[in-house]
Amino acid sequence: MKDIIFENNKMSIAYHKINALDLWEIQTTNPHPANNMNLKFKNSGSPISGFGIYSLSYDDDIFGDRIIYLGKFAGEKSKKLKIDNALGGDVRDRWKKHIGTATLLLANLTMSSFKKFNAHKEKSKVFYRNNEEFKRVLENSFLNLDDKKLKEFVFLKGKDLQVSGNRLGFAIQNLIWTNQPHPCTVGELCAVISKFTCHYWQVIPVSPTKKSAINDSLEGKKEHKGVESEILKKYKLKLPMNDQYKPPSDLNTYYHYDPKNLIEVTNQPSTEFFEYTNFIKEQLQTLIKLA
Repeated sequence: MKDIIFENNKMSIAYHKINALDLWEIQTTNPHPANNMNLKFKNSGSPISGFGIYSLSYDDDIFGDRIIYLGKFAGEKSKKLKIDNALGGDVRDRWKKHIGTATLLLANLTMSSFKKFNAHKEKSKVFYRNNEEFKRVLENSFLNLDDKKLKEFVFLKGKDLQVSGNRLGFAIQNLIWTNQPHPCTVGELCAVISKFTCHYWQVIPVSPTKKSAINDSLEGKKEHKGVESEILKKYKLKLPMNDQYKPPSDLNTYYHYDPKNLIEVTNQPSTEFFEYTNFIKEQLQTLIKLA
């Protein structure tokens, strides 16, 4: 689905809503480094380029489709290739990594913080100590890798580090719905990936635009506001995969977040999602300055 939700003489803003299963051909590959990590994405269709704000939602079996993550995409830039183009790139490259970490199924995931990994490992042992289903799916998962494999394949300096503490927290809470006691088949992986939807508020300028010209206002810096930072300031407690999220101190029923507190997408759409969309649109209109 694609809707134009704003338009003036400098730019328009298009809202895209796409189920993840429509963006990639889901394949299996040799599992690595954990036995359950055999997911591979193969792009299908044209790249989704440009710049703007995106979110991912997850369709919880009990609470329905809820927003779990917010990010920004600013196109592509390469000094080596002399590319500086806010209208280039492919935002799907971000989305597949987010979904791969949210499920802990993507092959070759890496992480930077052993401290956060170990904290989650110990916390989950206590929280799920009486949950036999969790223990079964845990056995072949990323979280159950031994120290040798962690050192050799996961905690790698200078690599594209993908699993943050909060992404791991989300993944653990949903592990029994995303993982099996065995490596997933293609059909099982498709069922998991179909639970994710990608939402993209894409800015379409009327003239060519450089990434270097809009990146700071899209992200935000200490000296000035940015679209992403302003949205996170308002909604950080409702985005359990973002770094800015902090689990409530009184959270008992759930491991990492309470699904009832997240922004509901369903109900065509929910009032809160409508307000969320409007806030994103307003920040893009106000803070992105185009020539």
